[in-house]
Amino acid sequence: WNRKQRLHPVEGKPGHFATTVYILPGTHHLRFLADGIMQTSPDLPTTVDFGNNLVNYIEVNPDDALVEPQQGSTVSKAEVQVDDSAPQVGSEPKEPAKSKGKPVLAPETY
Repeated sequence: WNRKQRLHPVEGKPGHFATTVYILPGTHHLRFLADGIMQTSPDLPTTVDFGNNLVNYIEVNPDDALVEPQQGSTVSKAEVQVDDSAPQVGSEPKEPAKSKGKPVLAPETY
């Protein structure tokens, strides 16, 4: 993904925020914008990107991809929960929310 993704408060967990991002398999770099400061999570591995910025990364295995039957596309779900003090990756699976954007096509359709 190439956009900022807004985090939403987690009900019953003050100070915790979460979002769901559907991404294709592969390695993805990410950073967190908290209180106007770009930062990395201490709970995720870090690397230096092409712009020499310190970033976190996640690896999505093609075997972990979800298939959405109505569109026939293959996407993966990365779930991230962020605390005010330290971003963390969530481990609880949740029902996928309806996308407000365009569907992502399977790589073989390109």
